[in-house]
Amino acid sequence: MEAPAGQLFVRIEQATAEGQTRFAVRLDPEELGRVEVVLEFQDGRVQATVAADRPATLELLQRDARWLERAMEQGGFKLQQDGLHFTLRDGQAGAGQEGGQRAARLLAAGFDGADSRDDMLVPAAARRLEGLVDIQV
Repeated sequence: MEAPAGQLFVRIEQATAEGQTRFAVRLDPEELGRVEVVLEFQDGRVQATVAADRPATLELLQRDARWLERAMEQGGFKLQQDGLHFTLRDGQAGAGQEGGQRAARLLAAGFDGADSRDDMLVPAAARRLEGLVDIQV
């Protein structure tokens, strides 16, 4: 099974290709819950705010933050300085107080708390990201 950061990266690529800057992802296994993402683009650089439903999921994503940064940069994204912010959906800071407050404002503006599968990007079992090479035919 793919690590949560790998699943998130695949969905970030998919969402940006579709022109989305706010989206939700249901991670596998199901116990990891839902993650909401807000991407802000400014001057050719991106800042990502990631809010997890569960503390354990937040911890996993924070642990793999360096990998996610490298994957995004190698995938063509130029991150702003401190371009990844992690938080819990209930507003508890996981990225410092200022980052947590900023994340809460962004997420409140973009999501109504609905848990509908129709508005989420659900991981596709057939597509895996083993390394940083993604070739499709």
